[in-house]
Amino acid sequence: FVPGQYEGIKVNYLSFVTETSSPSMPVRAAELEACTGGQIFFAEAENVWEDPLADLGSGEVKGFELYDGYFMSYSHFPEASSKGLAETLNERIREANDRLLWEDVLPKVKTMGEYRKDGQTNIDFLMYDGDFFVPIIRLDLLEKYNKPLPNTWEEVVELAVFFHGRDLNDDGNEDDFGFW
Repeated sequence: FVPGQYEGIKVNYLSFVTETSSPSMPVRAAELEACTGGQIFFAEAENVWEDPLADLGSGEVKGFELYDGYFMSYSHFPEASSKGLAETLNERIREANDRLLWEDVLPKVKTMGEYRKDGQTNIDFLMYDGDFFVPIIRLDLLEKYNKPLPNTWEEVVELAVFFHGRDLNDDGNEDDFGFW
């Protein structure tokens, strides 16, 4: 970076409950300004489901175009991409990959920002975050009690019922739960 390289450049970011959803963003914005002079201004969306698309517009109606970046639900991406409301980022990523290191981004997170149209996959969104729900299974307990690995939620519930009230932490007390 070059000190002062972005002096006078201002970016408007539409966020949603920033304090909870992305508390590090204002901290990083202050660091960016201190290092480069560039400023990021935050506005709070009233409705994370409607406000980003209202600002982007639609295929038929131009939006307000007040913001340069958005906190928005992943479920909006296909709609925004299909209407041509998002800039395709493929070339920008290629040009900045020495700093971005796109290959280090979790593949599932990268895929979440892609949109396929006319036989071509484009990257229209850079994900700030991705939520993944991964059950953690204690194989030692399944082996100890000769239980199979669950394949359905019903089987997970059966295991939870089975392990409820057993001693799972070897403290001698049969008072543990099937889920923590």
